[in-house]
Amino acid sequence: MAVSEPMNGHSAGSTTTITHSSPFLPPRNGEQTRQALVILNSPIRSPPSPLFQKLWDSCCFHVCADGGANRLYRADPGLLPDLIRDSNDLDKALSAILQKKSMDTQQQQYTRIIIYGAFGGRFDQEMASIQALYKWGPQFQNRLVLIDDNTSAVLLPAGVKNEIRMPRYGDQTGKQQKDLGEGPTCGLIPIGTKCEKIVTTGFKWNLDGTIPLEFGGLVSTSNHLSEEVATVEASHPLVFTAEVACGIEDVF
Repeated sequence: MAVSEPMNGHSAGSTTTITHSSPFLPPRNGEQTRQALVILNSPIRSPPSPLFQKLWDSCCFHVCADGGANRLYRADPGLLPDLIRDSNDLDKALSAILQKKSMDTQQQQYTRIIIYGAFGGRFDQEMASIQALYKWGPQFQNRLVLIDDNTSAVLLPAGVKNEIRMPRYGDQTGKQQKDLGEGPTCGLIPIGTKCEKIVTTGFKWNLDGTIPLEFGGLVSTSNHLSEEVATVEASHPLVFTAEVACGIEDVF
């Protein structure tokens, strides 16, 4: 699903704008992209789905973490990672990417870190992947994306205007129905703390800031992206999650 790309623009009230743009959308305004892919210990189809293959081809650095190398080899022995961190976890893989970035002084910084295989396994491992969004997000300028063949997620920081750009939105008629990537079904999940105030645009069911999001109260699930650009401004961090079209009809 989406990725975060800090922007220099500001909305009314001098609020910083961060754009979370799908890796399946073309770069805007001629922007150059440099992506890294982290593969976790989660099933990979054999042969890999069109979505996985697209992600692999679009990334310049590939890291296997916590058994991900075995999964990758069984899916396609011809796909060789740049780095294997099988002896440990996602934290080690992200730390390795930070170290490589600091050494590549002549290279632009990564515009997106894609973590594949974050869902569908043990629940505690899924929560560890969500935790990584909170723990590592600031160090990667909120450019972390969790994704597999069904689901994606990014962290929306508090106190900024988050713009969300997905390839699949609206009624999904015509060509968009075949597009790889995220949407239109989505959710806004308050993990870790109550979100006191949230204002959105571009969703089928928007929030106007009068109702907080919290477990035991309202949690925005099964919403839909209705416009090309949706916005979220929140008092506390939220996880934005969306369904994924991987290019295979029967993904369950």
